[in-house]
Amino acid sequence: MKQSGQTAKGELSLGARKYGRQIEPILRRFKKFVVWDRFSVWRDEEGGGVGVYGWIKRPKDSYQDFIALYFFKDGTVSYDTSSAKYSLAIFKMLNGGRGYGHSRCKRVEHYFDVPNAIRL
Repeated sequence: MKQSGQTAKGELSLGARKYGRQIEPILRRFKKFVVWDRFSVWRDEEGGGVGVYGWIKRPKDSYQDFIALYFFKDGTVSYDTSSAKYSLAIFKMLNGGRGYGHSRCKRVEHYFDVPNAIRL
């Protein structure tokens, strides 16, 4: 039987071998509305972690919202998203609605006076 993090041949994927088996099952939870794109690894005094970045399609206006999941060494997973539609669903999928609530993403140009902000 294929276990989490294993390829069809029964081998562990490169990501599972290098960064732990707990990431891939969580990424798969979002297969109905997220396309995963890139990731980064950081190191700090607490042990660091892995950030995984993806896109959520918005059919009404052909734009995409971003999603970022942050996997910490202690097992904590946090997130950021620009999706008003999926923000609460992401929060519930990650921790069953326990802990801190979700917060809506805000537009930079509405709060900061910087020339390099996207203006809609």
